[in-house]
Amino acid sequence: MARTITITNGSTSISLLSVTGYQLLSDGWMQAEPTARTLHTESMFAEGRRPVLRSANNVSETFLVRLSGSSHDDLASQLQTLVRLARQAREYHMTNWQQTPVYLQAQLTGESNARYALIYDVVLEPQKSLYSPPVDPGNRVEELQIVVEREPYWRSHAPGTLPSAINLTSANIPETQVLLTEQVISSFRYVAAISKIYAYDDSAAAFSSDYSASTSFTWWEVAGSTPALNDCMYFGASSPFFALILNVGIAVVKNAGLAYEYWTGAAWAAVGASCDLNYTGLSSLVTSGKSNWAVTTINGQNLYWIRVRISSFTSWTTSPTQTGQLVYVPIDDYVQYANTAIDGDVDALALLQLKARESQYGLDTVVIGKKSRGLTNFTSRLNAGVSSQNPGSWTLSFGDDTSAVADGRAPGGYVAQCTFATTATSTYRVQISNSAEDEQVDWEGTYAVYVRAEQVGGSVGDVGISMQFGNTITTDVWYSSEVGQGAEIFPMGTISFYEFGHKSGETQSQPLVIYVYAQSSNGTVPDLNIFDVVFIPIDEWGIVVENNAGYTVSNTLFEIDAGVRRQEIALYKTYSKPVDDSVEGYMKIRGQLPHLTPSQQARLYALAWDFHGDGRSGGGWILGASVYPCERWVFLRGDE
Repeated sequence: MARTITITNGSTSISLLSVTGYQLLSDGWMQAEPTARTLHTESMFAEGRRPVLRSANNVSETFLVRLSGSSHDDLASQLQTLVRLARQAREYHMTNWQQTPVYLQAQLTGESNARYALIYDVVLEPQKSLYSPPVDPGNRVEELQIVVEREPYWRSHAPGTLPSAINLTSANIPETQVLLTEQVISSFRYVAAISKIYAYDDSAAAFSSDYSASTSFTWWEVAGSTPALNDCMYFGASSPFFALILNVGIAVVKNAGLAYEYWTGAAWAAVGASCDLNYTGLSSLVTSGKSNWAVTTINGQNLYWIRVRISSFTSWTTSPTQTGQLVYVPIDDYVQYANTAIDGDVDALALLQLKARESQYGLDTVVIGKKSRGLTNFTSRLNAGVSSQNPGSWTLSFGDDTSAVADGRAPGGYVAQCTFATTATSTYRVQISNSAEDEQVDWEGTYAVYVRAEQVGGSVGDVGISMQFGNTITTDVWYSSEVGQGAEIFPMGTISFYEFGHKSGETQSQPLVIYVYAQSSNGTVPDLNIFDVVFIPIDEWGIVVENNAGYTVSNTLFEIDAGVRRQEIALYKTYSKPVDDSVEGYMKIRGQLPHLTPSQQARLYALAWDFHGDGRSGGGWILGASVYPCERWVFLRGDE
């Protein structure tokens, strides 16, 4: 590979290794390591000081070059080109309208891959008069000093370009997947997988074979039948589910209507749901569930069922197909990448894309955080209604006036329902605890904590929720902002668990105990349904993004960019198949934009809700997550 040192905007380039233009002198560039800005803390009662925050400054490097031209006009033209690039570099950072970055591209003769660095400024400093030899007479500037201020680290891709997305995994994904670069983050945590899938031919009163273990089948087809009015697809599981992940091989072509229905215990009724079969590729069926969702027997199987019925019919041209992978239920709230996914010797910049796929709620707020430690036993959701839905050694018990009540909108099919029958004052209603020492260690860290609950009856603000951790840490009270609208977000602030960091030979005597407190200002009039407690890790990296444009529904794309494709920003977009995507506006940011540590396995946990509207965050959403890392190095990239 030829040596490269180029200043460019992608279309106009100046090589600093040219024989007939800018030519780097011997030892004319000493590559620099960025200096650090460090915030320290110190105490009068302890020796020394310790760093608490550290970030890198921009690098200023000097290139000493000789500039040769065929004429004075040619010299002028080459200087003007560099001056224009310098102005464009400044405008990119100082204005909103300049969208094209200027950057350095560098590579050694034996270096396998090029590296790039975003430029902030360029200053030209001739070391001799332009009216003296060898400039005049002659056509050469013997010593020209070019001072470049660039970003601290070299990156794997040119600024403004999108790298390839890395492969992701998640819980319960099938062994074979068509698309590995997008995985789904679920609203709730489940343990039940899809059990049975049937097509039903209404005219023949016949079912297909079970498709739940099949990677390929045709919707609504029974023994080669053509779909018609009242034909159905049935999807069943042993507990309520709220999303199915599909891969459409052949898209539907029809003039017919579809009805999404659930069993109430007495009849089939409409349920909020959506499913996109109009385009090929990754798709989903998403439902918000119903409180009275009940099991019923279909083809001999007593399960919770969602059916997709052809409710009106004019014509049918092409039936959609499932192709290449199993239909599955996303059961957890994270995506994970391997320790081999990200190269580099400093944190990679990352662009995250989060797609609200077929959402039943308006989604305009997402909180997302990274965790690389304690992945074995940590879970972001602790369900409040049924103990069997929680992993490991977690136990669940109920306090005053609280019991498990069946609710088809909740994970596992149960909520913890508080009636305030004997006491309306603040006291604990749900206790979730873990005394297993090896599991507690995995919870060390700092978390943003949320309770998802629903006030039923009474007036807005009648019910207040707070939390207690262990025997000492108590949160503020957060009051309801809606009544009877499903799972509402109650933000409980942040909590740090570090008391489990004992050394070898020491033991942890205290269990990890989490209490949910509730109070009513209106006596026994309201009830409270508690769905779960959510922990989003934020000590390694975390961010909250809010959509300024108001809430949205399906086909919303949140793009959180730490500087990969644009300057640091979070965007709200709409996307449409088969072509992405359309920018709709900017999003508010609270926290740090995504920087991901190289050579490290990690998970990204997320929670989404409609905060500007009514704060709902039930089962009616899933996020399709993709991660685009721009890897970085201090000096050389090599073959990474």
